[in-house]
Amino acid sequence: MGKILIIDDEKELVMLLEDELRARGHDVLAAYDGYEGIRQAKIQPDLVILDIMMPGINGFEVCRAIRDDVLCPIIFLSARQSEADMIKTFRFGPLYCQTIG
Repeated sequence: MGKILIIDDEKELVMLLEDELRARGHDVLAAYDGYEGIRQAKIQPDLVILDIMMPGINGFEVCRAIRDDVLCPIIFLSARQSEADMIKTFRFGPLYCQTIG
C-alpha cells in the first residue's frame, strides 16, 4: 500500500488516523508541526494529510513549501469552514479540502 504523511499538531487525531490507515495496510509517517512536515515530505509520500491551523508555520505555508517538490495529492484537514479558506487551497493546484467539526 501507499506511504502517507500526516502533518497535524493534534496528537490524538494523528494517532487515530495512524491506527486506521495502518490497519488498512498503509505505511504512515507523522509530523506534529509544519517544519517537521516539510522535512519528512522529502521522502516523497504517496499522500499528505495536512492540517491548516498549526502553531509556527500553518498548513498553507507548508503546502507552499512542499508543493513544487511533492507531486502527490495533499488533503487539507481542518476545523476551519470559511469559504475563503477553501478557495485559498485551490491556489496550490489539485488538492482536496475537508472541514471537520
